[in-house]
Amino acid sequence: MPNLDLEATASTPQVYFSTNSQNQIIKGVSTPVDSVEFYAPLIQWVNAKRDEMPSNTSFEFELTYFNSSSMKALLWLLQQLEELILEGKSWVIKWIVVEEDEFMEEAAEAMQALLEVQLVIERR
Repeated sequence: MPNLDLEATASTPQVYFSTNSQNQIIKGVSTPVDSVEFYAPLIQWVNAKRDEMPSNTSFEFELTYFNSSSMKALLWLLQQLEELILEGKSWVIKWIVVEEDEFMEEAAEAMQALLEVQLVIERR
C-alpha cells in the first residue's frame, strides 16, 4: 500500500500519510457526502502501515470545519490511533486550532474527553 496523498476538495480535507514522514496530516474542511467512505481508507492505511511508521509519529488534525457525520468518522479514526498508542506506539495526536476558532477549540476538547490518550491541542 503506497503513501496516502489526497488533495483537498471543497468537501474533503487534504490528507498526507507517509511512512517516510513523522507528520501525518489531515487539513482543511471535512463535509463529504459519505464520511465513512472517505475515512475508512485512512484507518486501513494506518493499520496496514503501523509497523513501518517511525517512532514519535505525529498525527496532525488541522480542520477548519467538519459536519456531524465527519465528527463520527474522525472519532473512529482517533479511537483507532488511541488503540495503537495504548498497545505501545509512541505516537502523538495533535489537534491544531487557528487562533480565535472557538468551534475547533471546543471540538478538540470534546474529542479529548472521549479519549484515554492525550490529544495535544496546539494553537497557531
